Amino acid sequence: MRRPYTPHPDDPTADADPEAVFAVLEDADCRSFLQALEDPLTAAELSRRCGVPSSTTYRKLDRLTTVGLVESAPEVCGERNHRARYYRSVESIRFAIGDGSLALDAETADG
Repeated sequence: MRRPYTPHPDDPTADADPEAVFAVLEDADCRSFLQALEDPLTAAELSRRCGVPSSTTYRKLDRLTTVGLVESAPEVCGERNHRARYYRSVESIRFAIGDGSLALDAETADG
């Protein structure tokens, strides 16, 4: 018999609904962003690299951030200008199906 899944405390998706994460991963642009974010990028850089319009990029980054797959860090560029660099917060994701539910396990780059 399998043990019930318990998320790792460092799992950035620990509070995310597995079905919401699965739905985000169904989106081809979101998957493309995750692949492109091997190094932190601004939304503009990500938009150009993936060939996605800026407005769509921000909307999809918001979805990825909401489920914990992407995080952002502020960057100062000039005296008063700030912008965010986005980075992938997970290295791998596993889904498990059991007892009528969908469970999620994600690993970060450092563990």
